[in-house]
Amino acid sequence: MADVPLPLGAITILCIDVGTDMLPAISLAYESAEGDIMKRLPRDPQHDKLVNNRYAYLAEAIAKADIVSTNQKVVLGTYLVAKVSKSKVNAAIITNTSLMRYRFP
Repeated sequence: MADVPLPLGAITILCIDVGTDMLPAISLAYESAEGDIMKRLPRDPQHDKLVNNRYAYLAEAIAKADIVSTNQKVVLGTYLVAKVSKSKVNAAIITNTSLMRYRFP
């Protein structure tokens, strides 16, 4: 690549993954078991929906808003970096490249 150092190393990412996974794992270990779980009938997919359309649309809207916000931060950041380097051509190229890379899905 272009001699750009990685922001996080592999060991650091592994520590973050393991560290954030410990609390949910511990909480599941101390949860009491359900005695009749194997005796229950499966849920009816027509009536017992896990997520209804309202929550699905809400989750999609939140995800898209997060993508737009991240895109704006990346574009602004790359533009400011190029602006500090005093090159108008580089500023336009970097901004357009970041727009193409992080375009709205």
